[in-house]
Amino acid sequence: MSHAMCLFHWPVYVALSPYAVRWGYWKMDAVRLAIIVGLSVGCWYLVEQPLLIWRRRGLVPLRAKPAEPPTCPVAIDPAPLVDPAGTVAATTGDATPALE
Repeated sequence: MSHAMCLFHWPVYVALSPYAVRWGYWKMDAVRLAIIVGLSVGCWYLVEQPLLIWRRRGLVPLRAKPAEPPTCPVAIDPAPLVDPAGTVAATTGDATPALE
């Protein structure tokens, strides 16, 4: 929550400067403090806590699960097929020789 206060305090202080509003010092600082604390609490409940919960639930199972090796749906023979005449018939795994 202190990180949110650091993020929100500067824009609030600039928006509620003595040049922007004509309030007394104590009233202006009380309004600034109320806005900064309100934004920080809202950020804590709406952003930071859900992200912390997601991190605890979401990343731990991914690390514990071992990776599966990639599978190939078709067995590939690296040697090309040769017809009885001694010429290469096809390299696509076709059993029939290429027609000329």
